[in-house]
Amino acid sequence: MQQSMADLQSEVKAMRSELQLMRDERRQYGGGQGRQGKGSPRPTTSNGDPTFTEEGTPICFKCRKPGHMRRNCPEKRGNTTKQNEVTTGNDQASEMGVALRQ
Repeated sequence: MQQSMADLQSEVKAMRSELQLMRDERRQYGGGQGRQGKGSPRPTTSNGDPTFTEEGTPICFKCRKPGHMRRNCPEKRGNTTKQNEVTTGNDQASEMGVALRQ
């Protein structure tokens, strides 16, 4: 029994040493950092412009002003509708609707 207990203890000691070596190798190659220091902290557009401010407010792709997204942009064409005009987002359909009513 003494011999088997000593064998187990030496096996555990060897495994701990091996585990420590693996940890050291991982640290050496940067494996313990996760995503820290890699890439940008915030998403950007293809030309490098940020999509959010540092406070986390979205920046509009249409007018590039913070506080709203493109789908809610006040400068978006078609956002202002005239009375009796149907806006569908498709310019041809809008023009056809106006032409049919005239």
